[in-house]
Amino acid sequence: MSRRSIFLFVAAFGCFIAAFILKTQTSYPKLTSEDLLRTPREEIGRIYTLHQYVDGLFQQKAIPYFAIAGTLLGAVRHGGVIPWDDDLDIGIMEEDLPRVYDLRETLNQQGYDITEFGGGVKIYYMDGKVIPDPEHPGESYKWKFPWVDLFLMKIEGNRVVYAVDRLKEGFKNEWFYAEDVKHLKRLPFGEGSIPAPDQWIDYLNRVYDGNWNTTAYKDYDHAEERRLSKIPVPIVNFRR
Repeated sequence: MSRRSIFLFVAAFGCFIAAFILKTQTSYPKLTSEDLLRTPREEIGRIYTLHQYVDGLFQQKAIPYFAIAGTLLGAVRHGGVIPWDDDLDIGIMEEDLPRVYDLRETLNQQGYDITEFGGGVKIYYMDGKVIPDPEHPGESYKWKFPWVDLFLMKIEGNRVVYAVDRLKEGFKNEWFYAEDVKHLKRLPFGEGSIPAPDQWIDYLNRVYDGNWNTTAYKDYDHAEERRLSKIPVPIVNFRR
C-alpha cells in the first residue's frame, strides 16, 4: 500500500471515529443530579422525625453532638437531608457513649432502639425495614432502616478525629479542629436545625475536594446496605 493510500485510510478512519464520538455525545445527554434516585418523601420524613427526637433528647441531657460527612454537606448545601441520601451521620465524643446507652429505655418507649456498628452506634426505628444480611443467609442486620449513625470521635492533638482507627485511616480528611467543635453553630435542617462545628466550609472543601457545591453522587443504598457505582454528576437543582 502506498504512503498516499495509507494517509487517506488513516484520515478516513479518523473522521469516522470523530463522527461516532459526536453522535454518541449528542444521542446520549450527560447525566445530572436530576438523574440521581431521590429518597422517597416518606423515608425522608421518618429521618427528620428521628433526628428531631434525638436532637431534643440530647439537648435535654446535655449530650453534645454535631453533623458530619453527608449530613453536614446536606445542611450546608440543601438546608436539610440530601435529596438522594437516606441516613444521618453525626459525631459524638467517645466519652459520651455511656450516657447515650443510658437513654436506651427512654428511646424504647418512643419506638426506637440502639445498637453497635463498626463506627459507633445506630439509633433506629424498632418498626423499621428489616435488611437481610447477604453474608449470612437467613439472617438480617441488627438494625432496621432508617436510622441515625453516631460516629465516635476523639481529640488527637488539636483535632477531633474518628475514634475508630480504621475510619481515621480510611477517611483521613474527615476531621475538625478541636476549637471548632467547642463552638458549635446550628444550621437550618429541614423544619428544624442541627449543630455543626465552626468553619464547616473548610471541612467540606477538604473532604469533597472543593467541588461539593457543584458536583453530586450517590454511592450507597442504606435501605439495602449495598454499595453503588460512584458516578459524579453536576448539580442542576438543589431542592429537597
